[in-house]
Amino acid sequence: MMSLIHFISARRRLKELEKTVTMLKHDKYSEDDVPVMVLAQRDFVKLEVEYYEEEARNLLAYTLFIIGFLFLIGVASYPFLINYGVI
Repeated sequence: MMSLIHFISARRRLKELEKTVTMLKHDKYSEDDVPVMVLAQRDFVKLEVEYYEEEARNLLAYTLFIIGFLFLIGVASYPFLINYGVI
C-alpha cells in the first residue's frame, strides 16, 4: 500500500520538477545552464518513479491474485455449504 502512495507522490514531484526545469530553460538559463542540483533531483525522482511503479504493479498483481483465489475458494465451497445445510 505504501508503494502506491509513494508512486503517486513521486509522480507529482516529477511533474513539478519538469515544470521547474522547463521554466528555468525558458526564463534566465540556456539549455546547458540549468542548475545541476535541479537536474540531479529530477533524475533521482525519475528513478523513484520507476522503482515505485514496479512495486505498485507487484502490489496490484498480488491483490488480484488474492481476490481471484478467494473467489475460487468461495465458488468451490458453495456446493459443500449447501450439502451440509450451512446456506
